[in-house]
Amino acid sequence: MGLTSADGRRLMEGFDLNSQVPLEKTLKAELDVEKGTIYLHDFIAKKHLRAPKEATHVNITGILSKIDFDGGNHELNSKNICLKLGVKKQNISLKLDSVKGKGFHFYLLQMCFLKEKGEQLQELKEGNSLTILTVEVPGIRE
Repeated sequence: MGLTSADGRRLMEGFDLNSQVPLEKTLKAELDVEKGTIYLHDFIAKKHLRAPKEATHVNITGILSKIDFDGGNHELNSKNICLKLGVKKQNISLKLDSVKGKGFHFYLLQMCFLKEKGEQLQELKEGNSLTILTVEVPGIRE
């Protein structure tokens, strides 16, 4: 079993890259991936995120990665949005341009918490400021 099999790719779906802060404990909202777009419907940052106390903003990044293990090549495409941690309901969509060519595709979601300091936003340095999750690995439902 490996990434060449549907079972191997299935193991990657839902894999958290930061075990200290799993996304399922940070994000309390449904994710939807459809035709290269990651959606968060009716998203309210104060309600759907468990953010560090000092965080004032969150940077949400959708990532599409293509890895060709045989050829040793990779390609990455990302789209992000920075939101103030508030109570306004929003529909968020991160449309990712397709990556072409041979290889395996992975959709990832990254969340990074920020603190407003003066007119600047600074990334929180503690271990609970960044979380990344493999959202979907196409081709596992063959």
